[in-house]
Amino acid sequence: MDVDTVLVSIRIASYGHEMGFSTQCPACQHVSDQAIDLRNVLDSMRPVDYAKPITSGDMEIYFRPMSYQNMSDNNKLQYENQKMLQNIPDGAGTDVDKMSALSKALQEVTAMTVKALAQSIAMVKTPTAMVSEPEFIEELLKNCDRKLFNEIRDYIVTNKAQSEMQPIKLTCPECKHEYQQTVTLDMSSFFEPAS
Repeated sequence: MDVDTVLVSIRIASYGHEMGFSTQCPACQHVSDQAIDLRNVLDSMRPVDYAKPITSGDMEIYFRPMSYQNMSDNNKLQYENQKMLQNIPDGAGTDVDKMSALSKALQEVTAMTVKALAQSIAMVKTPTAMVSEPEFIEELLKNCDRKLFNEIRDYIVTNKAQSEMQPIKLTCPECKHEYQQTVTLDMSSFFEPAS
């Protein structure tokens, strides 16, 4: 859960608190070099309280941070699903072929979503049992009502957003347009090459 915090701290310790990046203004397309103070980024990242459950009737659902391995595996699956969606034929093929391919892709996306949500649930507690096995948690997510499913999904998404880098506000030096820029911590480009 603290990968971003650790990466930012390592970057500050290695190269200082300022990180440069290029950005393109969405209004005039001007490309400019900007800098971000990583100390402010650290201050904006808030830890998530995983001790607080969601309650539904007599059931309590406890959460945990997704492991880095889970995130990496989910990103690979998401990439594969995007490729599958891109390969759905446009003009060639029958409508039946297109619908079949689209249906398969949507089933994959749904399965991937359920699996990712289940990986973020530590346990489900009822008056008679405590369940922490991933297969049973996935079964709960597949069979629960839409309201509970959406509540779980929204809770996880909100917590994830809370612990990540927030977009920064920028002003284009050319046209003075104000916009927000997302800065990602892509490990392949986040650290400068050693000199």
